[in-house]
Amino acid sequence: MVFRGRPLAADGILHVYLGGDGRAWVNPRRIALDPTPDESLVLKLMARDPGAAVMVGRPCYHGLARDEGCAPAYWTGRRYSPEVVASLAAVIEDERREPEGVPARVILVGHSGGGTLAVLVAEVLDGVAGVITLAGNLDLGAWTRHHGYSALEGSLDPARRPPLPPGMPRLHLVGEKDENVLAEWTRRFVAARSGARMCMLSRTDHRCCWVDVWPLPVCWLGDDAACEGAARLLIDHLREPVLPRELCITDSPEGEPEVSSPSRGQGIRGYQKSTLSPSLY
Repeated sequence: MVFRGRPLAADGILHVYLGGDGRAWVNPRRIALDPTPDESLVLKLMARDPGAAVMVGRPCYHGLARDEGCAPAYWTGRRYSPEVVASLAAVIEDERREPEGVPARVILVGHSGGGTLAVLVAEVLDGVAGVITLAGNLDLGAWTRHHGYSALEGSLDPARRPPLPPGMPRLHLVGEKDENVLAEWTRRFVAARSGARMCMLSRTDHRCCWVDVWPLPVCWLGDDAACEGAARLLIDHLREPVLPRELCITDSPEGEPEVSSPSRGQGIRGYQKSTLSPSLY
């Protein structure tokens, strides 16, 4: 499912939002029939974005779990598999060429598991101008061990991937009160990757209160002129700075494991398109 916000403008930059994992399991022994979350945080963020934006749903989500090619593995153990990454990249590639076929540059924005996928998609997608993660799960091994979950067999782990190009802006936002994805995992991830930054937001946990500061983080990434007015307006209404410079980490890498890149492979079906009216959220 693709939800469209504002159309592409002359600057040729498209903000692509990727949502979290939703509900993969009903209980420890029963897989959910449909993993779609009851409420979409990234849809609310997209509606506040003053630039051109789309939300690309995860394969087999949004009522499409029974589509041909879909299987529960794609929202459980293989939720971050090479075929999921390739499927998202193919849809985003189509979106960045609409409406006239001129490729737009893309800023990938992902929350939670959507942040995982934003980093993985950035490896294989052309035209990526930047990546922003919000409470992004960037170390699957640490996350599963901490919570006592089964390992995500068949999924790509960003912590074990080669670094993205140093010149690609990357902003990894963490919530000060997040107990699902711990800040120390993101701090370790950023410290090993040149050009990446981590910023901690006060009064914020895994889901609250990202909407309150949006779209300021998009403006922080850099080159979207459409954000300037919105950034000034938002700053005027903030009670205190939420992205203090002293909380940003920009350490250089010390070494990376050698692993292969994900293949584009066969796409997973399960996509429809919808136009979102920002006034609905």
